[in-house]
Amino acid sequence: MQTAISFNAIRARVGFSREKPCRSSRVLLLLGCILILSAADLLLTVIHLQHFGLAEANPIVIFLVQSFQSLWVLAAFKLATVTLCLGFLFRARHHVAGEYGAWVATIILTIVLLVWQDYSDTVEELYIQGFTQTDYVDQMLTLTPDSDEE
Repeated sequence: MQTAISFNAIRARVGFSREKPCRSSRVLLLLGCILILSAADLLLTVIHLQHFGLAEANPIVIFLVQSFQSLWVLAAFKLATVTLCLGFLFRARHHVAGEYGAWVATIILTIVLLVWQDYSDTVEELYIQGFTQTDYVDQMLTLTPDSDEE
């Protein structure tokens, strides 16, 4: 007869399990938010790349856009990274770390969209002040290293 009961089994029976019944649902809701916020980030990136110019901070995105000159490559990169992130968080949805990770990702993407709002306002102000699209794009491209100039 086996009388040894594990500590985790006792915690679960008494109601002190690490997993909360609502945690998985909260994480799934946050994953949906991450997906929507990531799609909005990609949409704004594409709009600005095609129409206004963009001072991109992500060196991987700069490399992809300059090397391939394709929005499809950029979209595929974004899709791959978001899918990987969502996959990790989905697998960890029952754990505290998974919920924390989902909250952190949602907060970061919300901040990114607030920065997009400020960036869009700045672009609008530059156009109102008389900058042309070419002048603005040239000004923004000076933030990236030029390999042809000496």
